[in-house]
Amino acid sequence: MLDLYTEVLLDHLEVLVVIFAGLLCYLFFFFADHSVVFGRLFKALRLQPGSVKVLSSRLGGLLWLGVVPLLFLSLVSPVISLSWLGFYHTAETWFWLLILVPLPWLLAVFTSRSGRHRQQYPEVREKVWDRRLLVVDLLCWALYLLGYEAFFRGVMLFGLIGSMDVWLVVAINTLFYSLVHLPKGAGETVGSIPLGILLCLVSLTTGSFWIAFLVHLSMAWSNELMSLRHHTEIQSPVQRRSLWQ
Repeated sequence: MLDLYTEVLLDHLEVLVVIFAGLLCYLFFFFADHSVVFGRLFKALRLQPGSVKVLSSRLGGLLWLGVVPLLFLSLVSPVISLSWLGFYHTAETWFWLLILVPLPWLLAVFTSRSGRHRQQYPEVREKVWDRRLLVVDLLCWALYLLGYEAFFRGVMLFGLIGSMDVWLVVAINTLFYSLVHLPKGAGETVGSIPLGILLCLVSLTTGSFWIAFLVHLSMAWSNELMSLRHHTEIQSPVQRRSLWQ
């Protein structure tokens, strides 16, 4: 019996390593105070401590969800392909790019007008935004989501595909993806399930995580800009006639 268990463990060792390492990296990201490491980068902006924590956590996401898992896989499991880091100019890639990336901007026009929505977004709760803060905020979103999608649609998707059934991998990925949305409420948790499945399938179809990243970035930027535009308690450049005036 022990030999049978040992054989099963060895057969699934690669899967267990990827899942365990992924969970460990996410726990480090979720519980760490990233402002200790990155807080000084935002000193010139003179932000409230809560805002510094938000921006720092996005840089922490790039580190713990993007850089660290990739280094770990490269050192511990060099046989796992990292081909998903490439951008492939295929018909499928451009189809999904043209269909999915503009969609969040249309949705954000309506969702950003909700009072409940404005209570949660933008996450940086400064009363007055200048152009420098806006650029830093959008850049931090991009860096965070680069690590975030490299983690979910890269390491935790393509890292398991060779060892498990495709639909089982998608199910595990989507379950994990939905669970990390629990702190944001039931609405986002439930909504993340179809989105998670879609982004997994798009990534598998295109052989890359880049479309998932661009879709997620489109969601974040459109939500941020539209939330700022319609917010009644925050002054920002996007409430003016021109963004760069």
